[in-house]
Amino acid sequence: MASKIPPSPSEGISLLARADVRVRVDDERHIFVTRRIDSSWKRARVRTTRQSPGFWEVERDLANAGTDSVLYVVRGASPTLTELASSNHRIIIADLDENSVLLDGVTIFTTGHQLDDELAQKARRGRVPWARYAIVRSLTLSHHPQTQVQLAALSGVTQAAVSQVLSYLGEYVERRESGWQAKDIGPLFDLFMDEYPGPGGLSSYWLSTSSPREQAIEAGNQADLVAGEISHLISGDVAVDEISPWRRPTRALVYLRTGLELKRFVEVDPIDASLELRVPADKTIWATASMWQRADTHRPSHSLVDPLIASWDSLRTGASDSEQAILQVKRELMARNGWGRS
Repeated sequence: MASKIPPSPSEGISLLARADVRVRVDDERHIFVTRRIDSSWKRARVRTTRQSPGFWEVERDLANAGTDSVLYVVRGASPTLTELASSNHRIIIADLDENSVLLDGVTIFTTGHQLDDELAQKARRGRVPWARYAIVRSLTLSHHPQTQVQLAALSGVTQAAVSQVLSYLGEYVERRESGWQAKDIGPLFDLFMDEYPGPGGLSSYWLSTSSPREQAIEAGNQADLVAGEISHLISGDVAVDEISPWRRPTRALVYLRTGLELKRFVEVDPIDASLELRVPADKTIWATASMWQRADTHRPSHSLVDPLIASWDSLRTGASDSEQAILQVKRELMARNGWGRS
C-alpha cells in the first residue's frame, strides 16, 4: 500500500515548491527555505519518517538540530505534530497525504502533480549499504583481480566492509592468486541495476533552453568556480552518451558536494526540469568515479560518474529507449574487461 512506503526527501521538496516555498539545497541533509512573500531564509534539517513523530522525538530532533529548523516529510501529520508546528516555527511539515505544507505556523494547501519518486519506491528499512554497491561497481569496472585493500581504496570503504561484501556476493566473484574479481561482470551489472536504491540526498531542479550536455557542463563549471576546485560529477543521460554514444540525452543530472544556486537557469518543479542538481548521501559515488576516470583516459575530460551510476540514473528518466542505451554500456564494459562471458 502507498501509505506503507516511506516518504523521500525529494517528495517533500517537490511539495514545498508546489506550495510556493523557495528551496535551496545546502547539503545531503539540509535545505534553506523561505516563503516567496518573505526574504528571510531558514536552514532546516530534512527528516523523513514512516509515522508522524511524537512529542519527545520532536524535542530530540530540535535539540540535535541546534539552531536549525526541522522539516518533517510525512504521510499524514498527527494532531500532536501539527500542534507543535503551529506554536514552534522551527518545525516545518510537508504532509504528502494532505498535499499541504505548514511553515511559520501557516498551512498552505496545494494541488497538482505529486512526484513519483523512484527512490521512494525502493526505500528500505535501516541504513542503506552503500559499501556493498560501491564494491559491486569496483568489481564490475576492474580489469584485473584486486586485493581487499585495493578494493577498499577503489570503493572508498573500509577493508572490513570489503570482506563482508565479498562473502555476500558469493558465486558472483572468485578469488585468484593476485586478488578478487567478478566471474562475469554481466550478472554483477544486472545485480546493481536491480538492487541499488538510489544515491539518496537532496535535489534541486532547474530549467534552461540549452542542450542537456551544455547544461550539465555549465552547472559543473559554476559549482567548480564557487568551490575553487573540481566539485561535480555528471551523470544520467549525458554521462551515458559520453561513455557509449547511442541515444540523444533528454535530461541533465549533476552531482555536487554542496548545494548551488545556479545563474542563468530558472528553478522549477521536478516535472518541468531539464537539469537536476543532487547532493548525494551515497559518498562512495566520488570514489568509484575517480577509479573510472583513471582507468578511462581516452574519454573526454569532463568529470563523469562511473558507468553503473550513470546507467542507473539514465534508466530513471523513463525514456522508451533508455534500456537499450544501458545495454550498450553493459556490452562495452564486458568487451573492455575481456573476461565477461555472456
